[in-house]
Amino acid sequence: MQSDSNPMHLHGHDMFVLAHGLGNYDAARDVASYNLVDPPLKNTVVVPRLGWVAVRFVADNPGTWYIHCHFDFHLSMGMVAVFIVEDGSTVDTSLPPPPEDLPKCGSNKGGLDLPPVEFFYLQNEQSRKTVPGK
Repeated sequence: MQSDSNPMHLHGHDMFVLAHGLGNYDAARDVASYNLVDPPLKNTVVVPRLGWVAVRFVADNPGTWYIHCHFDFHLSMGMVAVFIVEDGSTVDTSLPPPPEDLPKCGSNKGGLDLPPVEFFYLQNEQSRKTVPGK
């Protein structure tokens, strides 16, 4: 059981805080409370004890970005997630390609037992064709 609220921080983006509440989130009931007119913009939001927060962010910064609780012991217990934001169609919205000597997923080179690349990248064929160098 939780004893305190949780400050959740998103790296690489700001979040629009649409709503928050106590108890379990109920889409049939809680969507009506969303502030879609002028929601506050934050990079850290406090999730109330035994409650929820609905956020929205524009995924326009390519890369891998953490959202995590700012309590270190919660982070070490796994209260973290990673968003993979795909590259855009221009050089300004894309990441550079990885170095040639970077160990490949699933290759088991150098004693690394990495999962296959599909585990990390959920890109469609169209997005791969629009990124220079891929």
